[in-house]
Amino acid sequence: MLTQAGVTTVVGCLGTDGVTRSMAALLAKASALAAEGLTTYVWTGAYEVPTPTITGSVRSDIILIDRVVGCGEIAVSDHRSAQPTPTQLRQLAAECRVGGMLGGKPGLLHLHVGSGPRGIQDVFDIIADGEIPASQFLPTHMGRTPALIEQAARLTRLGGRADFTAGASCAAAVAAALAHEADPARITISSDGGGSLPRFDDRGSLVGLQVGSPSTLLTTVASLHREHGLSLDVALGMVTANPATALGLAGRKGEIAPGADADLLVLDRSLNPKHLWAGGRMMLREGRPVVYGTFEAPVV
Repeated sequence: MLTQAGVTTVVGCLGTDGVTRSMAALLAKASALAAEGLTTYVWTGAYEVPTPTITGSVRSDIILIDRVVGCGEIAVSDHRSAQPTPTQLRQLAAECRVGGMLGGKPGLLHLHVGSGPRGIQDVFDIIADGEIPASQFLPTHMGRTPALIEQAARLTRLGGRADFTAGASCAAAVAAALAHEADPARITISSDGGGSLPRFDDRGSLVGLQVGSPSTLLTTVASLHREHGLSLDVALGMVTANPATALGLAGRKGEIAPGADADLLVLDRSLNPKHLWAGGRMMLREGRPVVYGTFEAPVV
């Protein structure tokens, strides 16, 4: 599923359910995918605050566990969140910052942002205090509403980053953020691939679930290029170089250069994956998998 979408590097998270799913299981899954040829990282934590960890604290997880790049997704402005206070968010951001400094990582605080009216106002209030910089925050789902799109643009202008979720409306949301003078180099696009996509009715009751697909990444890139006029290098950068830089992986990921990881994707003229190498190993040839996951049956 991942390689057919042109993906070589993934970052996993728990999301809504940090009770029946554990950080230990997430870390084990990341290790399993790495054994199958991908590059894998994880966010420590889940939607809730206090948030689950492996070692007992966000700071020590970031310092001690190689695959942990930061804390997330902590939910804000969402009916599924634990309604964290500004003080709790400030403390998490501080844990991420010190953990990142001591662990040699970006130590990002990755926020799931719902469609609540405050959006990421708490983040702006923390930044305004002047102690924790905007670069410590990476909110996602920033294309949900026009107000969030404006906040996303503002955060990038302050030196932070904003993540948009790939899908049908993503390209238009990114284009709108750029119209609000967002810094294109500080916009990232992620897929929620493999994650649950809940559907709610007008009363807020859960009425169904779907599974996110990583294939939305390249369809979003194509839409940005063809329908919204972004140059292909800028659009592709939002799913390659920009996230690599955000995660502290520049020089290894997101570029073709001597000493990098040899993650190479060849696209056809329709911008569909044709060939793919991960870490120099061919994973896809003529659009068909060469390597399969342990629980995936080869197509005969």
